[in-house]
Parts: sequence; C-alpha cells; structure tokens
Amino acid sequence: MSKFIYIDSYVIKDFNNSPFFQKLVNLCSTNPAKKKAVIVNSPNEKKIFDYFLATGLKFSSENPKDCGDATFIGRDIRSLHNKTGNNKVLFESLKIDTVFIIDPLANFQPSQLAHIFKVAKNIHYLTTELAFKKLLINEFDDRDSFFFNVPLFIDRSNVASATHILNEYTPFWNLLGANNIFKQTFYKSDNYLYHNPGRPLTIFNGETRDLVEVAPEDIILTDTGDMSSKTMNSINNLKSEVALNEEKSQMKVALEEIMKYNETLTNNTLAALKDFFIPIQERIEALHAENNSLKELIEDRFNQTDGSSEIAFYEDVEDSDPLQAFRI
Repeated sequence: MSKFIYIDSYVIKDFNNSPFFQKLVNLCSTNPAKKKAVIVNSPNEKKIFDYFLATGLKFSSENPKDCGDATFIGRDIRSLHNKTGNNKVLFESLKIDTVFIIDPLANFQPSQLAHIFKVAKNIHYLTTELAFKKLLINEFDDRDSFFFNVPLFIDRSNVASATHILNEYTPFWNLLGANNIFKQTFYKSDNYLYHNPGRPLTIFNGETRDLVEVAPEDIILTDTGDMSSKTMNSINNLKSEVALNEEKSQMKVALEEIMKYNETLTNNTLAALKDFFIPIQERIEALHAENNSLKELIEDRFNQTDGSSEIAFYEDVEDSDPLQAFRI
C-alpha cells in the first residue's frame, strides 16, 4: 500500500497548482477499470465540488457498489466502510483501488480510517497543519510520501512536527527553523517540500510541476548577513585550503633547510678529508722525488770509468776500512 499525505494551507487559491488535486484529476481521468473514491469532509466543499464539475470528470454519489466506471464521491467515510447500523458495508467488498480523502480540519479519527488504510492500495490524504495536533498523524511515518506546503513553516512548531515524522532530514529542519523562512529562495505559496522514501528531499513547484533537490546547504543563514550555508561551506573549504597550503609551505621550507644542512655537511666533510689527505699525498710525492735523486746519483757513480775515481769513491765512503793498507 502507498500513502501520500498532503499537508497544505487552509485556503488553496488555485486547485490546479495543488499536488493533491493534480494527482486526483490525473488518476480519475485514466484507467477506469481501477475504481476510485473521493471523500470530502470540508467546510469549503462547495468550492471543491464546483472545481470537480469544471474538470469534466465523471463522478457519482450513488452507492459505491453501483458507480460503474465513475469515481464515487461522498461526504461520509462510513459510505466506504461501516460495520455498525443498518447500512453495513465492508471496504474490501467495494473493490476500490484508490481513495482520496479531503479532511482540512483533521476530523477523522484513526479508527474510522484504519481499515481503509489497511486494505486500499493507494491512499491520498489532504489535510492542514491541524493534523499535527491530532492522533491521526501517528498513522503516518517516513515510509509514506509527504507534500508540505512551504508557508506552513512560518510557524516553527510545524518544523518541529515535521522533524518528528521525517527525522532523516534533521539538519535541514534545524536550519530551516533557525532562520527566516521569508528570505529562503524556495519560499513561495505554490512550493511544497516533497518527501519520497528512498530519495533526496525536493522542492515541488505546483505551478510548473518542477522538482529540485534541496539540502541544508541551500538554507540562507539570516543571522550571518543572508549568506547561504553553501557559501559558508565554500569559505570554510578555502580556509582549509589556505591552512593546507601554509602547512605545505612550512614543510617545503623545512625540507630546503634540511637540504642546505646536508649540503653544508657534505662540503665540510669533503674539505676535512681534503685537508687530511693532501699533506699525505704531498709527502709521498716528496719521498718519490728524493728516491729518484738518490737513484740518479748511484747510477752516475757506477757509470764513471776512471779508476781513481773509484778509489776516491771508496776512500770517500770507506775511511775506516781496515783493509785500506792492502789496496796499492
């Protein structure tokens, strides 16, 4: 079973812009094999009946069993289901598929509608904010579809009531109740907040019949200079980006300092090694030079052919030789 609840204003200026009457006209003008019934319990019934006549739809106030392909219309819910008195009737015996109930004063008791709600495949119930103060509202929950006329929420107690029924939108309701509804972009007499289970909350325009998703970010925060929360989110995102960029900049500076320190450390290490190894290298080169000079001197001595030179050489190098006397 599908239940659609339309909570509208006390005075509907144009029935053609009401989602309830749009659905009624659409369903009652098609598929006559599926029987429909309309119950009108309204102090404004004459205007409603005149509208129905103007639509050209086929209605009948005869016994619901004998309406044929016409839509049954009546004032008393007991004409659809009544288990007491002489006019007993069971709703299931009427084989009615869809029921439209117009009850702006929310006069129907849960007990009067319970059986119809249980058996009917489709229920469309039109009421006003008075329903928030009646027990019947407890028959509905977030598994049902809702149309809330936006001007209802001028009264913030209605926002609280809607929150109890559809608490999945609590952030949206909180912002709507905390800010000036007259300054919201969706505040129009023909606009409705539409809850379709399993789908995002939307704004339904009764005149154009357009659907637009709405979220907490679309609420204008009137206590911050009429700045939308979407703009506030953008500002907060920019602040986060600035903070992130500052953090990245600080990290970059730190990395550059680390790189400079490493470069300095490397250069100092290389300089120290250079200072240590260069003197050793110079000493080695000096030793090589001395060795080469000594080698050249020895070679020069051995290459000389003069014997006296050789004796002189020995005399020069062997002054204390004990065999010197025998060398004649």
